[in-house]
Amino acid sequence: MAGLLLAGGYSRRMGRDKAGMIYHGRDQLHHAFDLLQSLTTACYVAIREDQLAEDHRSTLPCLLDIAGVAGPAAGLLAAQRRHPEASWLLLACDMPLMDRSTLQALLLAAKVDQQAAVIAYAAADGRIEPMCSLWRPASKVCLQREATTSRNGLRHIAEQLRIRLLQAAEPERLVNANTPDESAAILSRLQ
Repeated sequence: MAGLLLAGGYSRRMGRDKAGMIYHGRDQLHHAFDLLQSLTTACYVAIREDQLAEDHRSTLPCLLDIAGVAGPAAGLLAAQRRHPEASWLLLACDMPLMDRSTLQALLLAAKVDQQAAVIAYAAADGRIEPMCSLWRPASKVCLQREATTSRNGLRHIAEQLRIRLLQAAEPERLVNANTPDESAAILSRLQ
């Protein structure tokens, strides 16, 4: 089991790098990386090539997003190419309320359901929340096929695979901080 922290986004809605936001007394990039690393045998951060020289990213093992592929699929595809035999525990760096038990539930479900290519949580709207999920090697062919199309979102790709959908014990753990208002609400909650 390998871990992949998605941190290659542009953070346009936030107006600043979401990976550098401080929620737990340190930047979210390192906080989320340590969380993933504690549950996996290898852990990487998926980034864009232009982020390689950034101080806080360069301190961690990084994988470069696949060129010509947009969004989180670029990072997952890079990970699957690097270690094609690995299952990948995926986490977006903009989920500051994520905790160990929420990630462990994905790992437990993977032990129970050996056939699912993707194990993910149901979002509040009942759809797949792909930003906290587990992707097995069986997902690779579909990911490669769809990655360069206009429908390369991880949700769309997961919907084409055998998926095990979980209900989060604490749904608030899946909340993303994409805007300054969302970040402020999370900071208020953490105080």
